[in-house]
Amino acid sequence: MGRRVRRLEDYRLLTGRGRYVDDVRLEGVLYAAFARSEYPHAEVRKVDLSDALKAPGVVAAFSYQDLEGSLKPWTFDVPSSPMYPLARDRVRYYGEPVAVVVARDPYQAADAVELVSVDYEPLEPVVDPLKAMEPGAPRVHDEAEGNIAYSRRLSCGDVEKAFREAAVVVEDSLWVARKYAASLEPRGVAASFDGKTLTVWVSTQTPHDHRDELLEKIVPPPADVRVIQPDVGGAFGAKIEVYPEEIVVPYLAMRLGRPVKWYPSRREDMVATTHGRDIRAELSLAASRDGMILV
Repeated sequence: MGRRVRRLEDYRLLTGRGRYVDDVRLEGVLYAAFARSEYPHAEVRKVDLSDALKAPGVVAAFSYQDLEGSLKPWTFDVPSSPMYPLARDRVRYYGEPVAVVVARDPYQAADAVELVSVDYEPLEPVVDPLKAMEPGAPRVHDEAEGNIAYSRRLSCGDVEKAFREAAVVVEDSLWVARKYAASLEPRGVAASFDGKTLTVWVSTQTPHDHRDELLEKIVPPPADVRVIQPDVGGAFGAKIEVYPEEIVVPYLAMRLGRPVKWYPSRREDMVATTHGRDIRAELSLAASRDGMILV
């Protein structure tokens, strides 16, 4: 206590001896690429994988229908539609994964995924949080009455009296812009399965949550799951969540009997990783004449 702690990890990382997900070398590894929604909101009428399956080096390709019953969706504590690892019948954000192609090298996978054909029926999107709360706004989730997921009122003391007696009242509207956590290392995942243990390397802040999610989402679950957190090249909170790709890729390693890796480009990571902020706030502050904030 009270003393400086000597850092031990710097020399290894600064001299290029770090080991990240893309440094994981697995014998016989296959590479996954995801076809993503071109629309922020649309019905998915049909996913055609036939051309992608004919592409050089392609081993397999899957849409939701091919995985149905093998992967459970995410459900939430607020009224909303289940979120499937691959979109089932509707996409609700730009870049939502709709299909996955697996090939012998990452370049073949990237070329083949461009051949996936998806028939969409575009729906009106909701892109402004204030307009989303207006009556009659397009609903993101049919199961919900509107687009407000959660509402809570907190109060302490006599707020109305504080404003009434304040010498100074300041009001303002603030907007904290949307952001993408551009860490040095994008998200990535690699997995292998030996018939009993599913081993997963993932760039994450929450390896224990990943293990729990894999055991929960894969049907039937493997006998054991080992999640390895290699060096992580930044996260800023964006790698707390467990994402669809991080469930699909380990499942494919089990299904295909071969190691599988997914490592996105910067652009794909920007599209596929949860963004933060975009906060709108209406603020009122009451203060006394000597500068004491009352409320």
